[in-house]
Amino acid sequence: MANYDNIEASITIDYISAACSKSRTTVSAVLRGEAKKYRISDKTAEQIRSTAEQLGWKPNFFARSLNKKKTKTIGVVFPDVFERFMGETIRGIETALQSADYRMLLSTSRFDWKEELYAIENFRYRGVDGFIIVPCADFTYTKQQDHAEKLIKQIGNIPCVILDRSIPKLNPLENGYGFVVQADYIAASNAVRYLAKSYNPKIIGYLGFNLKASSLQNRLAGFRDTTKELGITSQEILLDYQNSTAIDISSSLLILKQQKMLPLHWLVSTEGLSYRLASLLEDLGYRLGYDMYIARFGNDIPFFKTNFINIPQPHMTMGKTATELLLELINKRETLDHYRELPINIEVEIRGRHET
Repeated sequence: MANYDNIEASITIDYISAACSKSRTTVSAVLRGEAKKYRISDKTAEQIRSTAEQLGWKPNFFARSLNKKKTKTIGVVFPDVFERFMGETIRGIETALQSADYRMLLSTSRFDWKEELYAIENFRYRGVDGFIIVPCADFTYTKQQDHAEKLIKQIGNIPCVILDRSIPKLNPLENGYGFVVQADYIAASNAVRYLAKSYNPKIIGYLGFNLKASSLQNRLAGFRDTTKELGITSQEILLDYQNSTAIDISSSLLILKQQKMLPLHWLVSTEGLSYRLASLLEDLGYRLGYDMYIARFGNDIPFFKTNFINIPQPHMTMGKTATELLLELINKRETLDHYRELPINIEVEIRGRHET
C-alpha cells in the first residue's frame, strides 16, 4: 500500500480510493455507512474502513450536512444561564445530545423578547435541525401582545420543543411543538398542604415574580386554590421587576407586620427570592426553621443544609427529556405524546428532621 504519512492536505475519498485500489463510488458508499445497501462485501468494507482510519480520514462536516440536509446541531435559547436551573438543564440537554452525536448552539435572550427572536433567526441562518426554547415572559403590567405570534413565525417549520413554561397566546401543542414542563400546580398545592398539616398556620404568604409565564402562574394558582380550600388566610407579594433586592419586598413585609398580618409560613416561587425573604425576616427577628418556615422552588447546595423546605426541580431530567423529544421530532419518529409533565417531590430537612 502507498505511503501517505507525509500528506499534509486533508485526506479525501480519492486518496482512500487510490490507497486501497477501490473505486471512488465504492469507497464513498462504505464511508457513508451504506455498504449493505449497495451489496458491498464485508471484506471490502472492512478494508476501506481500515485504510481510512490509518490515513486519518475524517468526514467533511459541511458536505455531509448538504448530503443529508442535517447539521446535527440544535439551537437552545434561554432567558439567561446564570441561575442553577439553567446550568443543570444544559447538562441534561448535552447528555442526550452526546449519545446522539449532536451538538448545540446556545444563546440567551437576557429577558428581552426581541433578543430572543434575533437568536432564533440567527440559528435558522446557521441551519440548526431543531430548537429548545425557554421563552422569556413579560411582566403582567406590560401590553406586548404579539410576542407569541412573532415567536411562532420565527420558528417556522423547524422542529421545536418549548421547555419549562409557555406564554400568553402560545400553545405549543397546537403549533406542533413538544412541550416539557414540571408539575408546578401540584407541587405548590402540596407545599401548602405540608405547611398547613405540619404547623397549622393562620396565614400563609406567597412571594414571586408577577410574570406571564405558565410555570409561575401555575404555582400561584396552586397556592391560591389550596389556601382557599383549607380556609387559610393568604398574603401575596408579587414583584413587577426582575430584581430580588427590590424594596417592594421589605416595604411589604413592614406593612404586613404593622397590620399584624405578617405570615411566618411562606411559599416562594424561586430559589433566589427565598434567600432574600429569609434574610429580611431574620432582620425582623425571626429564625428560619425555628419560628418561620419557607417552602421554596429550589434546593440546597450539596453538603449544606439551610432549613428551607425544598421543592427540588428536575432540571437535568427536564433538559434530557426535552432533547430526546426534539430528536424524535427531527427524525420524524412517531411520537405518541408531545407533552411531558415531570413530577416534583417536597424535601424537608429542618433541625435534623428529614422527610420526603
